[in-house]
Amino acid sequence: MKKNKYPPIINLAILVFIILIFFSINNMKLDENQEEIQNIDFQIIEEGNMKIISGFTRPFGLTLDSEDKMYITDFGGHSMLIYDKNLNLVKNVNPQNEAILKNPHSVDFDSEDKMYITDFGNKKVQKFSKQGNFISTFVGEDYLKGPATSYFDKDKNLYVSDYGSNALMKFSKQGRFIGWIGAKEDGTLTNEWESELIPTSVSNLPGGFDRLHMANIGSDGSIYVADTWNNRIQKFSSNGRFIGWIGAKEDGSLTYGWEKEGIAVSSSLPGAFNTPVSLDIAENGDLIILEFNGNRVQRFSEEGIFIEILATGFNQGYDAKIKENKLYVVDTGNNQIKIITLF
Repeated sequence: MKKNKYPPIINLAILVFIILIFFSINNMKLDENQEEIQNIDFQIIEEGNMKIISGFTRPFGLTLDSEDKMYITDFGGHSMLIYDKNLNLVKNVNPQNEAILKNPHSVDFDSEDKMYITDFGNKKVQKFSKQGNFISTFVGEDYLKGPATSYFDKDKNLYVSDYGSNALMKFSKQGRFIGWIGAKEDGTLTNEWESELIPTSVSNLPGGFDRLHMANIGSDGSIYVADTWNNRIQKFSSNGRFIGWIGAKEDGSLTYGWEKEGIAVSSSLPGAFNTPVSLDIAENGDLIILEFNGNRVQRFSEEGIFIEILATGFNQGYDAKIKENKLYVVDTGNNQIKIITLF
């Protein structure tokens, strides 16, 4: 038998060195992520019934998962940040890599917990794992001119509010283009999902859009759209047919339920809108609507009836979500996330 030429202490030192190298390599990505997190100067403060997270470059979108983790798109930082339910920052996805994310706008999940980020700057919807690892481009600039938000329905179809083309796009779960709704180049309106990809236009007519920002899907398949610069919320059937709108009428009066005719105007009255950008749906079906210039969050019934003002005092916020008794608001102008406990 060949005798070991090294003393036991040397053998032990070599073994320890190999183990350290192994763990150093395997933890490299974790160390890099921790460094990225440490480079973010964020603060959490409490003011009465509100918690405020500060330190973002320009936050735009926010989504919550079943574990109450927050997924926040940082438009100015070209990244997406993940916070756990205790508000600890656990992941900085894609910091400053503009080839993968450039001005990300919003984030949503499919039924398999894959994450889809609307990449406004690159004109794409990008697919990631829930842990934040890039998988592929789901929809590209062949169809999109400036995607703002995306949302899945119960049939796994993806709806993309394309701010750049003033159209709501629909794609299958495989990323196949199904159709769009909005105004055609000649000013006529679609009456259902238009399968031909033709030039679109701005329109303030019922069923048209002017810089739509967010769409959401009701439990019955109805589609609600925040038609931002037309100062209204519009409702469509699942087959893309216009149902009605809510907001302030030209004569200054307010809609009471879904209005089929006329155009909307900006108004600060309760029940009216000044550039609505975000639309969430509460568990009971109520519509939760945030106004960009109106700087408030309002609640409406699914029948389109104004209920109450939930919160005010924001600075050009871009997104709001409600879960149980908490309202989460992306206060973009102040570079903050505000978590408000509702009484």
